[in-house]
Amino acid sequence: PWIAEGDGQFFKGFTNAPTPNFRYPTALANQFAGMDLNGTAPMNLNTAEITIIINSSYNSPLYLSIDGHPGATQVDLVTVFLQLITRGLGFLSSANSSCPGACWWGGPKIYDSFIATGNNQLITDATLFPPFSQALDLAFTSDNLYFIGPKAIMANSGMAPKISAPNIFLVGSVLRYLDETPLSF
Repeated sequence: PWIAEGDGQFFKGFTNAPTPNFRYPTALANQFAGMDLNGTAPMNLNTAEITIIINSSYNSPLYLSIDGHPGATQVDLVTVFLQLITRGLGFLSSANSSCPGACWWGGPKIYDSFIATGNNQLITDATLFPPFSQALDLAFTSDNLYFIGPKAIMANSGMAPKISAPNIFLVGSVLRYLDETPLSF
């Protein structure tokens, strides 16, 4: 059973979008557009910038402290919420392997534009990795993807942090997390 899920709306092609073909999370899109793109009232799932839904039926033990040391059977609630907030802020891929080949669910998100292969090929480059292609599917499961945002590289001692891209596409985890094995923090 899941404890919580979170996300938000994404917009593309709005006024002042730095890269119009990519989808942006609501909060970031609002900043670039200079207006509230998803409306203001009444507050509901369609007008919230970030949505987090809690499963009130979840019955595993929760760890509620902030020191990051849950017990072996506990779920660290702070970590869960931080992860959901980062998704709502746009740290979320739209990679999808359930279509023939592989594709972008609704089109690539701005986060996806910062993911490259070990050869520095952007996975959003449709000439190298066309939607619905085996090339894109192989990239998603290559175990050879990196986050190439300049601040992430600087924070990781000059190396692009490796992204989790296991050889089996796992919905909800591929391209969303750092591959913690090679981190040099």
